Amino acid sequence: MKNADLKVENIEVSKRLIRLRYRKDDTKMNRKKVICSCYHVTKGDVADAVEQGASTFKEVKKMTKAGKACGDCKKKVKKLIKKLS
Repeated sequence: MKNADLKVENIEVSKRLIRLRYRKDDTKMNRKKVICSCYHVTKGDVADAVEQGASTFKEVKKMTKAGKACGDCKKKVKKLIKKLS
């Protein structure tokens, strides 16, 4: 395995550990709370999208449709992505 491969693997492991640490603290986040009322996207839906690899608002929007209609939730979604990443 090359050094570059190890570096990428270490970054991925670190991201997973951060997510696991947040998941442990997940009781503070109501996963059922609707964050996008236009498409009824919940905080849990956004968290799942981030866990599946989404790291930007655009990627989360593509996976969940959050922010696709009126855009009122854009700030909240971006804040949640930042918290989860």
